[in-house]
Amino acid sequence: MRAFLTIVLLPMLCALLPSTAQAQVQIDPVVIEALTQLRADDVRVATIAYGIATASAEICPVTQSLTGMVVHDLSQYNDRFRDGAVRLFGADRGIAVEGVVPGSPADRAGLKPNDLLIAIDTAGLDRLSGSKDHMPSVRAWIDQAMADGKAVVRLLRDGKPMTIAVDGVKGCVSRIEIRPSQEYNGWADGVTAQLSSAMVDFTRDDDELATVIAHEMAHNILRHRERLNAAGLKRGLLAKFGRNARLVRQTEIEADRLAVYLIARAGHDPHAATRFWDRLLDQHGPGIMADGTHLGRSKQVALVEGVAREVDALRATGQPLVPPLLKGPPPPLD
Repeated sequence: MRAFLTIVLLPMLCALLPSTAQAQVQIDPVVIEALTQLRADDVRVATIAYGIATASAEICPVTQSLTGMVVHDLSQYNDRFRDGAVRLFGADRGIAVEGVVPGSPADRAGLKPNDLLIAIDTAGLDRLSGSKDHMPSVRAWIDQAMADGKAVVRLLRDGKPMTIAVDGVKGCVSRIEIRPSQEYNGWADGVTAQLSSAMVDFTRDDDELATVIAHEMAHNILRHRERLNAAGLKRGLLAKFGRNARLVRQTEIEADRLAVYLIARAGHDPHAATRFWDRLLDQHGPGIMADGTHLGRSKQVALVEGVAREVDALRATGQPLVPPLLKGPPPPLD
């Protein structure tokens, strides 16, 4: 998966295909088209998530420095797409910039797609080599490096060494990723939020996509995983029954409520949540929502539309959009 909203660095990797061999590889045009669309989707999701995170930084209980950089490397592509990623992105060279959020610190600093990242501050990246799953260790390392809100990045651009200073901006903690999947679903683990590619494709506009992103971010902002653990949630199949289902349903309702405020604060239409959930549940049925952990279609639509009207009322009277769930400690789950 690609990592968003932070500088993610890895050591340079040796080229997997010599240039002469690369020239002989016939790349399926469908693969090139898919990779091109993937890059556009990654940057689109990162851009919306960055806007949501920075717009609500002042009310989020935990924040981090965000740069607006999207990064990737060859290990993130399966066999079908590896040759195309090498041809299109030069992904065999190491961790590189996939894209940057317009107007973000990374954009203002001059970072560009396909910049190959070599080091951050005074630390080289050789100590991170040898790991099959790069991103978890890299994320932790970069979070620490960016803790003071700034970093000096060494990179190669078209083979030329460059040094660029990047200053982060404060935003709500939550990384956003797209997970290739035909399921209409999202996941949040407390730090990272993931959206299925099917869910992203189903959205009709940026306001609807913001709804999905904000819902998963809300789970992390409200520390749902931690609070469910503290409440003694039984995970797996047991999570779908009795008290376990009720606890999960409570977190879903909280995430729905907060998400409407988050998208409104970022300049998106709060009523997009109503349109999105109504269409999704109408066309694809309840799916996992039928197990008691989520509201059904009518209740779901009524919930988010009611919150959107709360937002409308606050705006009409000139009051700040402060979600009740963030005015104090979150309520206990029970």
